[in-house]
Amino acid sequence: MAGGAEPPPPPNKIEPNSPYYLGSQDRPGDFITPTRLKADNYEEWAADIQTALEARRKFEFLDGTINEPSPPCTKSDWTAINAMLISWISNTIDSDLKSSLSKFREAKPFWDHLKQRFAQTNGPRIQQLRSSIAKCEQTKMMPVSIYYGKLHSLWQELDHHEPLISCSCCNSCSAGRLHEERRAQARLHDFLMGLYSDYYAPLSSQILSQDPLPSLDRAYQLVSQDERVRTSRKEAELKVESTPSETVGFSVRAGTDRGRGREKPVCSKCRRTGHATSSCWADIICGYCKKQGHPETHCYELVGRPDSKKPSSTGQGRGQVRANAATGGSPNSSVSALGQLFTPEQWKAIAGVVGNAKIPDNRLTGPSEGADWNGN
Repeated sequence: MAGGAEPPPPPNKIEPNSPYYLGSQDRPGDFITPTRLKADNYEEWAADIQTALEARRKFEFLDGTINEPSPPCTKSDWTAINAMLISWISNTIDSDLKSSLSKFREAKPFWDHLKQRFAQTNGPRIQQLRSSIAKCEQTKMMPVSIYYGKLHSLWQELDHHEPLISCSCCNSCSAGRLHEERRAQARLHDFLMGLYSDYYAPLSSQILSQDPLPSLDRAYQLVSQDERVRTSRKEAELKVESTPSETVGFSVRAGTDRGRGREKPVCSKCRRTGHATSSCWADIICGYCKKQGHPETHCYELVGRPDSKKPSSTGQGRGQVRANAATGGSPNSSVSALGQLFTPEQWKAIAGVVGNAKIPDNRLTGPSEGADWNGN
């Protein structure tokens, strides 16, 4: 090169593990957390923002650890990083609040302004959290997991306002450890006091009687096991309660079917339905006509046939007529039986078909079964 001048060395490259690094995946329109800043949720929002920026190695720009650029970061890199941080934070602010905020060029003053405007003082907020923890109770239908989740969110916010005691007086100081153990015991009492007493009062007394007291995780495990056992027992009881109703319904249906069978008994002698074997006339011999199949009180030769003009002393149904007709030996008995199957109008129609066939006048006709017979 002319004049022997050496070219300037290339600028140092910002490595991906550096807080000054911005990659192709970092865009100003990104939503780094789904939580939106509103008028009453600054603590929750600030905690989520801190977690998201720590994952990107950028929260040091907000807490004051990095106040100015240092090599290999240039002034241009510093401006780009602050613009990216302001964009990320603004995207998580509710639109109604965003319109009332001032414009900032650097992220640290912007972050401090939001804290001064929306953060609540510790005293009233701590009082509110402790009151909410004391009032947090499990209802009868609330699962233990839901109840514990509500308590846990309140505990986390209270930890943010009341951090653990730290001591640097010596290497063997146990103040921080003792404070953490006392806080864990206080949370165990909070958890047990809020449980549904009708279900967990005996178990809570059993846990509190142990010395030393179990951890909060162990108490939660015992309560969850008790919940599963009670739920399983309740499901088994419901199944048992539903079984008798089905059995009763089956018994009622079976009893009804048996009742219908008794309404139509079958005679073992004559194999006919409608009467029992004890009332069958198949073996009875009439004392008047000496014929088999009917008693003397139902003998046609003595009391007359149903179509005669003589009044009958007893009402005879179709069952008695069939028995007498079958054994009476009358030549017109089969025709009389056919007479029961057709009405007078139907007999006239049949006569028109068969021509000059003579229709017997002594065919059996009558009303429904069980009624008295009347002559035509």
